[in-house]
Amino acid sequence: MMRSNPNERTRKAAHDKLALLGLTEAQILQLKKSAEPSDRLTIYSPMSGIVIDRHVREGEYIQTGSKIYTIADLSQVWLQLSAYESDLQWIRYGQNVDFETEAFPGKIFEGTIVFIDPMLNPRTRTVQVRVNVQNDEGLLKPDMLARAVVKSTLASGGLVMDKNLAGKWISPMHRNHQKQTRHLRRLRR
Repeated sequence: MMRSNPNERTRKAAHDKLALLGLTEAQILQLKKSAEPSDRLTIYSPMSGIVIDRHVREGEYIQTGSKIYTIADLSQVWLQLSAYESDLQWIRYGQNVDFETEAFPGKIFEGTIVFIDPMLNPRTRTVQVRVNVQNDEGLLKPDMLARAVVKSTLASGGLVMDKNLAGKWISPMHRNHQKQTRHLRRLRR
């Protein structure tokens, strides 16, 4: 049985530790080649995006696990809407939403409703509605103000209909569940 050289094991352990810390192979090779230690090190992010918060300044010491930056991928953003109680009958999961921002008046952006909060805010009498929006141009920024319009299609019975579901069967169980949910909400008030 052949034993490995202790120096080789130490080098391998150091290499593995540097790789775990996020250094690239090129950086590790550069460290091996250099005769002098460096007090500076470039750390690459494991993801692409925009730096939205910097937690440390140049010259500060950091420890393993310390937050250095907060990075966000803003190619898709959420639009958080407050829908009035009286408008809830017109809003459904999966509906398209057109909206305009204060920053770009006249430019219409589009998104899709992906979540409707099940709880009503008793102070404002609104429900939060989350809309997914593609932001390929990067025009939309966090905390921008927007005005939105949800256009509803009514079925022959007067109920809101998603045109993508036209010709498809809807389980009667879901209809009963909606009635029960409305009844329970009335009881809790």
